Amino acid sequence: MYEDRAPETAWGRNRRLRALRPVWKSDKDRSRGDTYEDEPLGGRLIGELVVRADFDRLRAYDIGTGTVRWTWPVPGRDVLVTVSPDADDGIALVLHHDEASSSSGLPTVTAVDLATGKQVWSRDRRAMGSATSTHPLRTPL
Repeated sequence: MYEDRAPETAWGRNRRLRALRPVWKSDKDRSRGDTYEDEPLGGRLIGELVVRADFDRLRAYDIGTGTVRWTWPVPGRDVLVTVSPDADDGIALVLHHDEASSSSGLPTVTAVDLATGKQVWSRDRRAMGSATSTHPLRTPL
């Protein structure tokens, strides 16, 4: 339809679309297993970074080379539950909780700067009290 406007790198000699090949893969993509720990919880493009959410960390990869720029490990024995779907200002809210704890299961909320991987602030389950919400916990990144 509008193939004349496509860059030459997208088209082959006879004006057929070229097959795309991955330039790089993350470490977890290379060693896929059959456990939930190997499944990503989401991803986001922030500037020149691809941020991937896994059960135990957030990790940012350089979009051009695939090199790891930063890693934010989930604190202690906690597991990542979800990451806020909106981060217009570059700050994501991360919900995580201690999977082994027999406490009420209240999560900890941590704000993470997605450009640097630095923690901005955190509120633990004791500071939040027993507030409840109807918002689903498994929201994509």
